[in-house]
Amino acid sequence: MPKQNWDWLVILCEEKRPRYINSEEIPNWQQGPNLWEVVNYLGCKGWELIFDVFSHSPLLVGYGKLTFRRLKN
Repeated sequence: MPKQNWDWLVILCEEKRPRYINSEEIPNWQQGPNLWEVVNYLGCKGWELIFDVFSHSPLLVGYGKLTFRRLKN
């Protein structure tokens, strides 16, 4: 089994909330923080939003894929 890359974080979003993180479903995701809160929190923890896959931004429409990369010190 390949070693997981801890420098990348992929979040799949539905209904303006993160539902999956690195292909693992978040328990009780409907009650969790919204996408803007997640992006702000991860930004404070050293993660950079590098791109989204679709032609629209998941932050605006509420669904899609966000990819983060851990910044090096």
